[in-house]
Amino acid sequence: AVIAARQQGAGLEYAVRRRGDQLIAEARGFSVRYDALGAHIASERSVEHGALTLEKLGCEGETASVSAAAPSSEHNRVAYSRQVDGVAVEEWYLTGPMGLEQGFTVDARPACAAQGGELVLEVAAAGFGVRAEGDALVLEAAGGERYRYSDLFAKDAKGTALPARMSLTPAGRILLAVNVA
Repeated sequence: AVIAARQQGAGLEYAVRRRGDQLIAEARGFSVRYDALGAHIASERSVEHGALTLEKLGCEGETASVSAAAPSSEHNRVAYSRQVDGVAVEEWYLTGPMGLEQGFTVDARPACAAQGGELVLEVAAAGFGVRAEGDALVLEAAGGERYRYSDLFAKDAKGTALPARMSLTPAGRILLAVNVA
């Protein structure tokens, strides 16, 4: 909650700007360009390293591809409204003093998780080498720049914290699994 409050209350220097059909946000030492293909992360030298985008949602072994979406923005927040098998999911990003925060709001359990179990989200990290480092993942660009992907937190509609874990799929995607039992 502390991280979210700091990010949401970020100053105007973190506000998203529109440039043509793209949205641009700048943070501490990097920038993010948002388009229909995802959140493209670049160094302060404007060298684009890679992109994050939600690709699949479902249950372990039963994920389905999410729909394409164009980004929308308000202040320092960018959102993609997606669908998968009749379930709405919002993929969102906040740029602020603590860097880039990625989150997801799922409006209902997919049918495969109706009886509990784990809700699974697969995030592509195109252009990055991704590896585990302690309780975090490290996204490494070809030029050696490193971005830390960490601090996974999940809660239900009532605000109750849910157990969650982060790992890599065999295809190199970021796997976020939330116990919804």
